[in-house]
Amino acid sequence: MILLREAGIAVEREHVSVESLEIGDDEWRARTEAAERGGKWLVYVASYENGIAAARVQDVDGNDALARLRPGENIVVYHTTRYATVPLTIAGPGAGPDVTAAGVLAEILDAARNGEWSLTNL
Repeated sequence: MILLREAGIAVEREHVSVESLEIGDDEWRARTEAAERGGKWLVYVASYENGIAAARVQDVDGNDALARLRPGENIVVYHTTRYATVPLTIAGPGAGPDVTAAGVLAEILDAARNGEWSLTNL
């Protein structure tokens, strides 16, 4: 949602189709085994295509940049007309839970200071 908003696309949480990660062990095992049989990896992917925002578990080829991510890394892959053959890929370390939590708290406090909403609305 952050990247979409920064790109000028008006999106709210209810506009994003989200697949929950809360599924049973048997289903995870079956999905993982099926992906591995096809030489693929299961990854959680957020995407925006044809006006539809989604976040879901997806299988990708083992040589895909998404499959090569290590824990704590982030990646954004842009498939556009200009980057149709080789997508523009930006990867690097994620902020981690502490920095992310500090950023969220700063945003909440900033919104409260600017009168966008009251802390009593929590």
